[in-house]
Amino acid sequence: MAQYTQITVGDPLSLSRNTLIFRYDVRGTTLYLDQTLSTTGFSGTEGVDWGSVMAYGGGGTGVFRVGARGGYFCLDEALDATGFSGVEDVNWQTIEKDKLQ
Repeated sequence: MAQYTQITVGDPLSLSRNTLIFRYDVRGTTLYLDQTLSTTGFSGTEGVDWGSVMAYGGGGTGVFRVGARGGYFCLDEALDATGFSGVEDVNWQTIEKDKLQ
């Protein structure tokens, strides 16, 4: 069974382990993976207290989801208003897929 969390503008997804803190954050139509660089973290200044590690997508609607599907970690992007209710590679696309161990 697939399990997902949707990520949209104003609704970031935070991930943490010990002192490592990351977040997936949508800005415009691009999904960014950000990491804290200081104890001030995401409430501080970009480039000083936190920075972007990766950027994904940007050609879709600004709606993304992250989750597990078929033994893989998947990061998907909605391409139109039908989005994740529609057909893969037509209404949404996988932008990252990694085998879970």
